[in-house]
Amino acid sequence: MSACGSVDPRVVVASLIGVADCQAASLGSDGWRALATSPLFTGVLTGLLMIAVAWHGYRLLAVGAGGTLLPVDAVALLVRIGIVVALTTSWSAYDRLIYRVATEGPAEIAQATFPAAGIETAALATRLQNAYDAIEVTPEEKLARMTAAQGTEARPAVNPELSASAGPPGSDRNAAATVLLISGAGSWIAARFATALLLALGPIAIAAMLFETTAGLCIGWLRALIGTALAGLVIPLALALELQMIEGPVRAALRAGSEEIPGLAPIVWSFVLVIAALVFVAQRMAGGIRLPRLRIAPRAPADAAMPPAVAKPTPSPGDRTITLTPVSAPSRALAIARAAEMRSERGRDIAVSAGAAAANRNVTVDIPRPSRGNVLAADAGRLTAGRRTIGSEQLRTA
Repeated sequence: MSACGSVDPRVVVASLIGVADCQAASLGSDGWRALATSPLFTGVLTGLLMIAVAWHGYRLLAVGAGGTLLPVDAVALLVRIGIVVALTTSWSAYDRLIYRVATEGPAEIAQATFPAAGIETAALATRLQNAYDAIEVTPEEKLARMTAAQGTEARPAVNPELSASAGPPGSDRNAAATVLLISGAGSWIAARFATALLLALGPIAIAAMLFETTAGLCIGWLRALIGTALAGLVIPLALALELQMIEGPVRAALRAGSEEIPGLAPIVWSFVLVIAALVFVAQRMAGGIRLPRLRIAPRAPADAAMPPAVAKPTPSPGDRTITLTPVSAPSRALAIARAAEMRSERGRDIAVSAGAAAANRNVTVDIPRPSRGNVLAADAGRLTAGRRTIGSEQLRTA
């Protein structure tokens, strides 16, 4: 606290933002150095690196003939280990790749983007302090106004109930100034401290990237860091727009010497919702980040990728293929009709097959020739051969 100073009551907004920025910068940088160089974290990081190398080495040995190892898999492991070692042991690498991007990046984007749209975000803390001083009614002003109101001899008749419910002079302006301070400076300071805390805990989150089971911690940390950095971009945008909108009513009230500022409360409360909406959008935008999964997995050989071919039987020309289309919940009458139709088709096929077999078969009919002594027996009966009937007269003639 001695290096960053303390809050000055005379310029409470500007000094509060300045002290918060100083503390956030100290927390992000000094906190990272203290954590990364601590003996506990150094020992844990060394142990995690040994376990990760041994684990992936055993996985490489276990691949064997069941799969193939591509060079990109080994490169992915080396890249992951290199990133973890560089960002957890070297402040220069961490400062250039993460710390400065998260702390100075939003301000540079705002200076390059917003002035083109007529939105000035420079010296925002001073402008916010001036707006707060113009809106707030100091205790000396309250006492002077109450004394002047009580000492006036010719006062209009005022209903005591209305005067009691109206509150002290300048109460609405003080409430608006308080909301402006909390929603503007408070949200800005909260975003700065959240970013600083995430930057200080960076070595722990980055070390979690060594294993697949803990890689989600690193991805969540990165999403939260991007979200807070974007919040540090959208909150100054909302404050600049709010100050531009309340500037006109405040100056008009000062020129007219009026105690009330028309439209001040709606503007201040509206931008409370605007700041909340912009922060929510920033978090949703940061939540969409996806990191590639760097892992070593056994890969199946190219020959094992395709299943073995199964020989299908060749259908004969006389085979018939019947395709049944499933019908949901058929009626009983329809089922009976289908069964009868299939039975009739089966009977017709059997009859056609029997006829074809009979046509291809050679049938020989032997007609017995009776002897002369057995003429009476031949006259008494008829001899049949197949479907041809031969009478006794014909036999006698023969």
